[in-house]
Amino acid sequence: MESLKNDTGYDVCNIAVVILCAGKGTRMGNRNKLLMEIEGVPLYERIWRELFKVDSILPSHIKITQKILVTAYDEIAENAESHKGYKLSVIRNDDQDQGQSHSIKLGLEQVDKDVDGVMFCPSDQPFVTRDILCQLMDYFADSNKIIVPSYNGKNTSPCIFPRRFIGNFMNLSGDIGGRDVYVDHLDEVKMIEYNKENFYSTDDYDYDVNPFIDIDTIEDYETALKIKKRK
Repeated sequence: MESLKNDTGYDVCNIAVVILCAGKGTRMGNRNKLLMEIEGVPLYERIWRELFKVDSILPSHIKITQKILVTAYDEIAENAESHKGYKLSVIRNDDQDQGQSHSIKLGLEQVDKDVDGVMFCPSDQPFVTRDILCQLMDYFADSNKIIVPSYNGKNTSPCIFPRRFIGNFMNLSGDIGGRDVYVDHLDEVKMIEYNKENFYSTDDYDYDVNPFIDIDTIEDYETALKIKKRK
């Protein structure tokens, strides 16, 4: 696979990851969904674990150069800072009322100037695995386009944006995110379609479930608790 040429001239694709972990989760009632556990692991920490594992399976021409965690919660920030192995840079969001766009901009302000792309990872998708993350990064390195996964025709996350779109994000406000950027640049979007036929049948995935489901309500959480790993 041909890789991107960055400004240094090296044949490598540098990707920064921004982990969004500051939402209020109002549909969960009075519980902080990010602190709720699935398979004994807090919801917010599951994506950290997969990002840690993906380093070992990425092609040699793709590098995760930064992992930036944006959170509004002390417990989550303290956990990230105490577990050095995850290699997370923690950024505090002290104004949740500004919406998701504020977290995005806080994260992007920390992104190095020499990255080729930025992956945005929500913290409420418990079944996104290292294999999916690796696949999406590989598609990005091959195309230098906006990478948007889709499941059965429904666009989802994590998404990856080339560096040239960072300025578009800095103009956002309110509770909006990547979708509001890529809908204006559909000619630069590469959709990656997943479905039961082309995905569950592989050995790369641990669960017989839509890997992109997110946890918004107590019903979502109860459903997730019933999902078991393949034997």
